[in-house]
Amino acid sequence: MALATTLSCYVECAVLLAHFFRKGAKIRPFENAASDPELGKTMVSAAPVMLRELTAFFAGTVMNIIAYTLGGEGTLSAFSVGNSLWPLMCTFGTAVGSTGLELGNVSMGERDDHGVASVFRRGIWYCLVPGAVYAIIFGLMSGLFASYSSANDPLIMMMSERYLRFLSAALPFAALCQAIESHLMVQKRTMAATAVGIANGGAAVMCAALIMSRLMGTDGLFTARVVASLVTVTAAGGAVFVTGEKKKRPDNPVYGDRDEIKEVDTTVFSIDDVIGFSEQVRIACKERNTDKRI
Repeated sequence: MALATTLSCYVECAVLLAHFFRKGAKIRPFENAASDPELGKTMVSAAPVMLRELTAFFAGTVMNIIAYTLGGEGTLSAFSVGNSLWPLMCTFGTAVGSTGLELGNVSMGERDDHGVASVFRRGIWYCLVPGAVYAIIFGLMSGLFASYSSANDPLIMMMSERYLRFLSAALPFAALCQAIESHLMVQKRTMAATAVGIANGGAAVMCAALIMSRLMGTDGLFTARVVASLVTVTAAGGAVFVTGEKKKRPDNPVYGDRDEIKEVDTTVFSIDDVIGFSEQVRIACKERNTDKRI
């Protein structure tokens, strides 16, 4: 399986390279790459994702060693079952984070602070409410998933089921971390987003596993992701709500000199947003004695 996956990646890379080197190719990423200013911007924006994937690889290796040391092949098998299903379980958080990143960038492009905050609040709601339901469903189905993946071994099935339930409990917190990471990227706070990505990608889990496995054995290893996700989302939330940059523009989106002709952009999600924004425009015009221009 590993060999087939590796070969498929090489084939995919070869196909893409062959396309880029065609004479009629519209996109040629290797021409003037060293002097292309957009290349550096692309690398910076992709840094959180790349570092998260690298961290996940190294953390997975370390945690597999811990699992084998604690309980041998049985614990390692149960641990592998949960880790194989974890990417499937995380699709919810990935969807919320990706959507928040796209909509947040739209609002940021319009210089709409209220739109950015509204997108972030909606992402948090989706992580906490539908995310909790999603986690409960996976928790209830953990026995079914374990039975399909344990090769009819009762011990492995029991350990896999317990580990899957712990992973289900960590789902809302992991989704929140992805939503916060996307929000930090929208705010162009790349270093903070990278730190959250590294921690959520596996660094925090690895540290928690190293500590808790010494205290609680196999149960400590299985609960490490719950503890790590909770600690990460608390620290990431502090990065957003405590150390966040203050707004440089006033709350009212209409400002400037009296005789200035101003075009105002915003993003609205409901009729209440339309009414509220219209009221802000009315108040701003009244303060500048420009009622006739409303």
